[in-house]
Amino acid sequence: LYTTGRNFIASFYKDYDNISSVYEKEISGTRSPKTIHVWAGMGREAAQLVKELSDSDFTPRTGIRIKMNVMPSSQLNAGSMGVLMLSIVSGKAPDVALGVSSDSPVEYAIRNAVKDLSEFKDFDSVYRRFLPGIMIPYEYQDGFYALPQTMGFNILFYRKDVMNELNLAVPDTWDEIRDVVLPVLYQNKMTFVAGEQGLTFGAFLLQNGGAYYRKNGMQTGFDTPEALKAFTEWTGLYTNYGVPVAANFFTRFRAGTSPIGIGGYDLYMKLLTAAPELLGKWGVALVPGTEKPDGTIDRSAVGGATGQASMILKQSEQQDAAWEFLKWWTNTES
Repeated sequence: LYTTGRNFIASFYKDYDNISSVYEKEISGTRSPKTIHVWAGMGREAAQLVKELSDSDFTPRTGIRIKMNVMPSSQLNAGSMGVLMLSIVSGKAPDVALGVSSDSPVEYAIRNAVKDLSEFKDFDSVYRRFLPGIMIPYEYQDGFYALPQTMGFNILFYRKDVMNELNLAVPDTWDEIRDVVLPVLYQNKMTFVAGEQGLTFGAFLLQNGGAYYRKNGMQTGFDTPEALKAFTEWTGLYTNYGVPVAANFFTRFRAGTSPIGIGGYDLYMKLLTAAPELLGKWGVALVPGTEKPDGTIDRSAVGGATGQASMILKQSEQQDAAWEFLKWWTNTES
């Protein structure tokens, strides 16, 4: 009873969002020149790992200590009056925010709330760490306001056993999907899963030479002939060929009712761990592309926009230290 009562009373004072630190006694209640405050939109276990890594690697290297708090990622995103937005308004924003949705940094940049990372002298070397195009969601008026933390991309998954039984080869282009794969699947009461709709449309758009924006991002790119062609091809999958608008690809793939389809790279790990009975019976390939007049296949696809980002708040008085942390956090060694 004593322990229960003590824990109950302590619950009114304990900060459950704070991740403990080996330097806790030295930094609690103060913001020293060598301490940055990080708000992480991730699970507590993941944040604990980040904190342990920073304490064992980043802090010994740089002398910069990390004070980390965990909160739901939705509280860090723009578009609602979340905790991060309230902290900015009240002038008590953290130095760094991790796990922010990819569409939020520009929203904060419009409000002059986040640091333009391109102002750091070594930004170009950090920029080159990432795949071309992944920084587009974080660009605004010639500045970059976040670094990618995670990214998503699509893969073509196929059941080797079912495809062999149907005498189907792995398709390279969308024409092969429409002209060969879909009719055979329909005849056998099977379906093709086209993946997340926004990413699938993005692939059609880019492969047809279109773009989301034009004139330096000041006008939409959806009113062009290329965009119209992409939209027609994309919607045709659902209206003309019966591709399901929404489907549990993992379940259908496992059962064999959807022996081929497009899914995120996370499905790869899910199949390895949760579908051991399919070991050796499935494979992956590049997503279908569009054949160009010269015979090459354009496999352009949308990926980075589905990830999370890390950014430095404009109010931070430790921007250089925060930048060192982001460089460490996005380094391949970390």
